[in-house]
Amino acid sequence: MRDNEPSATARLIARSQLMLAGDPALGWAVGTDRASVYRAAIAAAAGRDDGRLSFADRIGLAVAEAAGVRGIYLHYALRKLRIEQIVRQRLATAPVKQVVVIAAGFDPLALLLHRDHPDLKCFEVDHPATQRCKRAAIESLGAGANLSLLPLDLVREPLSSLFGRGQIEQEPTLVIAEGLSMYLTESQIDGLFRDIRRGTLAGSSALLMTYMNRREGGRIDFESTTPLAKAWLALKREKFVWGVEASALAGFASARGYGLAGHWDPDSQRADYLSPRALSGHRLAHGENIALLCPGA
Repeated sequence: MRDNEPSATARLIARSQLMLAGDPALGWAVGTDRASVYRAAIAAAAGRDDGRLSFADRIGLAVAEAAGVRGIYLHYALRKLRIEQIVRQRLATAPVKQVVVIAAGFDPLALLLHRDHPDLKCFEVDHPATQRCKRAAIESLGAGANLSLLPLDLVREPLSSLFGRGQIEQEPTLVIAEGLSMYLTESQIDGLFRDIRRGTLAGSSALLMTYMNRREGGRIDFESTTPLAKAWLALKREKFVWGVEASALAGFASARGYGLAGHWDPDSQRADYLSPRALSGHRLAHGENIALLCPGA
């Protein structure tokens, strides 16, 4: 990602989700609330008032998916549905005082959560260039005092640099790292775990993350990816660099002081969201999973 531009991946995901929201069969996977946030973010990134997609935009997005990672747009939507479900269940069953979304991009989750839980402190941490657009979108939609956007370049600065500012406190926390770990080196991921342990209430803070399932031969990508998609990510400097085998995840987490409290893959999303609606025939990208990691789990 270039220093003065919002994340290309954040823009692509927002546009893809806005397109999916208009699909008669799959629009439920995005919903109107999420769509409104994506539309406002797209408008802010493009520097115009209307974030709606043109016919040409939709054709371009369809071609990009066919030439890039087939089934990726639906994967994004169901991944986000699952994460929201996990988060809301966690809020209902654990004494969570604050939620920290790292590298939030244009995702609507924190905005939706802070409205439904006025006593919950919600923080978004992201690159300043991406967050400028997100801030403009949130301001246009309206937000309460319990939602804060904290600019931080995670490539250059550790998460711990935020803790001294007096905003993220030593309280039970749910940290969300969606679509992030694949862009970090293992040493950066180790640093992330350390920062969470030191900067929140020890033993009472969980990490909800997505990760790339490292495949045979060490490949870190979606199974349906194409060479063109790899070239695009490399051009945008958003190439995947880290992944772990699903079978090794529990050991990986244990070595960093966490237990594996929950695990979800695209097949579980298909079973829970698509099959009940007789939509299991839709293509869904495989390669990225979701994990809930808790101390002592």
